[in-house]
Amino acid sequence: MKNAWMKRWLVMTALAASAVVPVGAQDDAGSDPEAAAGAPSFHAHLGGFQEVPAVSTNGRGRFAAVVGEGGIAFVLEYRGLQGEWTPAVSLELAQAGVRGGLITLLCGGDGRPACPPGAGTVRGVIRPHEIVGPEAQGIEPGEIGEVVRALLHGRVSVNVRTTAFPGGEIRGQVLTDDHD
Repeated sequence: MKNAWMKRWLVMTALAASAVVPVGAQDDAGSDPEAAAGAPSFHAHLGGFQEVPAVSTNGRGRFAAVVGEGGIAFVLEYRGLQGEWTPAVSLELAQAGVRGGLITLLCGGDGRPACPPGAGTVRGVIRPHEIVGPEAQGIEPGEIGEVVRALLHGRVSVNVRTTAFPGGEIRGQVLTDDHD
């Protein structure tokens, strides 16, 4: 039952995300971010005990993404955070239990909208020009193909930072929909 619910949520949120392109995120190629049939899709469950080091918090969240021609469409929902303000949410290159380098911000900087404080939903499309690295870990700026490869190998995490926990209050490892 849980798998069926997650798949429905992923399809609905991915379709919603692909329809929303933040101002300034449109690239010159004019690519449509809608996923092609059989395109990889991903999800993560976020919580404090997945943070590095672990954090005791009531905060929870979900992340869903789907790869399309124009980029990676995503939806992130979080709630119950202890921090009064959420300065940034990032994708990082890291296996479970390890801090990693910044791939891109989902909100809170680099032309992305501000993150909702404490609870909210963030939708968008990650375009190649929004990939900043991490160069020290082998991903050059703009290399969206390398990010997709890392996603397929389960080596990307979502990190939600707050004023209460500047290093991150909740975190989740991004997995393919074929793996729970």
